[in-house]
Amino acid sequence: MKTVYFVTTNKGKVHSVSSTLSEFDIRVLHESLEIPELKYESFEEITIHKALFAWERIRKPLIVMDAGLCIPSLNDFPGPYSKYVLNKIGVEGIIKLVEDKDRRCYFKNVLGYMDSKLKEPKLFSFKIEGTIAEEPRGEMKEYSWSKYSLIFIPKGLNKTLGEMTREEYEEWRARINKRSYLIEFGEWFSKRKI
Repeated sequence: MKTVYFVTTNKGKVHSVSSTLSEFDIRVLHESLEIPELKYESFEEITIHKALFAWERIRKPLIVMDAGLCIPSLNDFPGPYSKYVLNKIGVEGIIKLVEDKDRRCYFKNVLGYMDSKLKEPKLFSFKIEGTIAEEPRGEMKEYSWSKYSLIFIPKGLNKTLGEMTREEYEEWRARINKRSYLIEFGEWFSKRKI
C-alpha cells in the first residue's frame, strides 16, 4: 500500500479523497497545516503555491487541493476567491448576485502532487457542473466541503448537496468520481515509483 499525505485543514475533503483513493490501494494520511491563502488569478497557481509551501514543511509525498465555485454569468466569479467571498457575503450573497441571471455554475477542483523526484508539482483538474439554488437548502454534514453545499445543485439532479442523505451523496460522488481528477491521480500515483 502506498501512502500520500493530504495537507489540508478541511476534514470533509479528507473523507472524500480517502474513500476514492483507497480503491487504488493508496492510504491518505491527514496532515493539518494552515497554508497562507495568496491571491492568484487561477486555481492552478494557488495549487502550485500550496504544494511548494507544504513540501518545504513536511518533505513527504503530498497532495494539496484548491477548489472554488465559478459562475459563468458572473464572469466565473467567485472562482479562486470562493473561500474569501463565502466568508464575506455567505451563500445568501451569492444567491443575490445571480438574481435574474443564468444560475448555471461549476466547481473547479485542482489537485497538486509533490515529492522529492519532482521539480514542480504535478497538477490534475476537474469540473463539476450544476446550478445555484434559489435559497439555501439542507444542512452541513461531516463530509461537506463548505457551505456552498447548501446552494449547489449538481447537474441532472434537483437537490443541493446539503439536502442529500449520506447514501445519495455517496452514490452521486461515486458517479462523478468515475471520470474525475481523483481517478486520474490514483491511476498515475499507483504506478509511480517513489
